[in-house]
Amino acid sequence: MSKPPRFLIVWLAMLIPATAVGAQSLVARKITQQSDLAHGKLAIGKAGDYILANDRIRIIIDNVGQRQGFAEGGGNIVDAARQDANIDLLSQLITYFDNTFPRQAVYERIEVRKDGSDGQEARVRVSGRELKNRNLEIATEYSLRPGEPFVLLETSVTNRGTGTIRDFELGDAVQCSAGS
Repeated sequence: MSKPPRFLIVWLAMLIPATAVGAQSLVARKITQQSDLAHGKLAIGKAGDYILANDRIRIIIDNVGQRQGFAEGGGNIVDAARQDANIDLLSQLITYFDNTFPRQAVYERIEVRKDGSDGQEARVRVSGRELKNRNLEIATEYSLRPGEPFVLLETSVTNRGTGTIRDFELGDAVQCSAGS
């Protein structure tokens, strides 16, 4: 019998306070222009990935079907930058399950749920399965609101298997950078 989804909410705040750099803008879309990308030595985003941005920060989510760094697949945050500096301050953020590396989500689908054109929220959803237990469906939604210096991550895990899973830890692994 399937258990209902469990939710994990994680706030990824930028380490340095951000300042507004003009009129508020809010966007979630597939990257087609180099100007959408973050800069710096550790920036790995590229055309075909996804941007989630407001007037304070830009977050780059790599497209599914790609493997970068410690991730077994795409759909993870690979760059995070303040808009005023646009220097990537994050190497990578991936799901981390059951306190056992490399148990993580392997995302198979990515979609823009809200493009930000309503001025209220931009949202990207990735979904797939857990690396070691294919009965565990994983969905993560990355959302951003105007003026906020952080992105909200909501991850749900649904057990499609017949057995009960006990003592299963949910979390994220963050690989940070000291700046450029």
